[in-house]
Amino acid sequence: MDAASPILERASATLTNGTCGSFGAFASIGVAATDASVTNANCCKYQYKVSDNVGNQTMYTSANVVKVDTVNPANGLALSSITPAGSASLSGTTVFYRGSGGGSGGSFTVTNTVTDNGSGPVFSTFDSFDGTTTGWTFTGSTVSTPSGGPYVSTAVAWAEGTTTSPTLANGTAVTSFPWATPFEIVFAGMTADFVPSRSSDGGLTYSGIPLIPGPTLPVGYVDGYWFDATTGKLHILTTHLTIFAVQRDTQPPSAPRSPTGVIAGDGLTLRWEPASDNSGAIAHYYLFINGERIQTFGGVTFASTPTPVGKDVDVVLVNGPAVRVGSSLNLPAKATVQSVRKGPDVYDVSGTKAANVQVVVVDLDTKGIDTVHLIRNLRAVYPDLRIVALASTPAQVEQARREGATIVLMKPVSVEILSSVVSDLIPTTTPDTRVTAAVSTSNQRPRTK
Repeated sequence: MDAASPILERASATLTNGTCGSFGAFASIGVAATDASVTNANCCKYQYKVSDNVGNQTMYTSANVVKVDTVNPANGLALSSITPAGSASLSGTTVFYRGSGGGSGGSFTVTNTVTDNGSGPVFSTFDSFDGTTTGWTFTGSTVSTPSGGPYVSTAVAWAEGTTTSPTLANGTAVTSFPWATPFEIVFAGMTADFVPSRSSDGGLTYSGIPLIPGPTLPVGYVDGYWFDATTGKLHILTTHLTIFAVQRDTQPPSAPRSPTGVIAGDGLTLRWEPASDNSGAIAHYYLFINGERIQTFGGVTFASTPTPVGKDVDVVLVNGPAVRVGSSLNLPAKATVQSVRKGPDVYDVSGTKAANVQVVVVDLDTKGIDTVHLIRNLRAVYPDLRIVALASTPAQVEQARREGATIVLMKPVSVEILSSVVSDLIPTTTPDTRVTAAVSTSNQRPRTK
């Protein structure tokens, strides 16, 4: 044999997640019996050639494959199964948790999405706690399923009132988040039409958070925000841990729904059902009378006491025990009063004689009259007619509102109150004068609409 003839040849392929790609052709790497030129993330096959002194050659081959992986795998840690929602959050290598204020402590699991572009992930070891562990429950483990990951730890749980800060696997610190002290998040470079929102499902959906007057979170608020127009900074104050984002709001809110009015001893109260806005909350309600803004209310206020307004018209009294006072009512001089008690005269109110009638006062306890049916017919025939209903029970109040009464008074009602109510519904100028009361809205943007 020619001692100088041995040649070592190598064929290589890419190694990805433990799998070899397509091998290239064999090529000589020298006469040494060792290979010092291998690189990471490669698969290698070898063959060995030797020759005798007259040129005869023999090839030694092997089916074995060498897989070269010289880079450590990387951890990708995240929290999962957080209970209650928002009680823990991972920031970098620190887990913040709500040690008190949730009522019963909490728990989470750690999900490790291991990446290894060479031989691929096989398992993840979640070490037991280090440091002070008072109030905590956790058992370390090595997890190898599912194949390739992600690998999930056993539950990490803490008791209500826990304040300790142990260390989790891979050096992740756990730090108590003080529930009683709001945490401030500041977004710079903002304008007044930017509003923040929060997500409690990992960023899948978002909802708005309320606007607050200034840098102090009001009692009972979980979170809120305020905008500093001088610095262009939007400040979020929160007492729980979740994902926050900022979005621009250029869409106006809807109008308030189903406005109604009721007069009691303290005057007329308007009520309405909440409006809606794409930001998730309403900042203000504005009360307008004849186009003039009279009052401003917060976004969670659904009632007001406006300034009474009036109109000169004919008045019909459908007499029951509470309204046999037609001659005693203190009404404007031009107002005429027609009083009916029962029979055809009552139902004629909704016929031709009602052409000049603008206000009808109906005592729901009037004997011999289906007063609910009367209100329903009046409202159907005369949509603009002012109907004052006098009720003696909460059920009558709701029924009268449902059938179209403009104002509902709870009995007993004094002559003074009834006079004031009727006077406020009749004009002070001409029968053609109309008084309009409207409730408008503004959304989360901290500016006057």
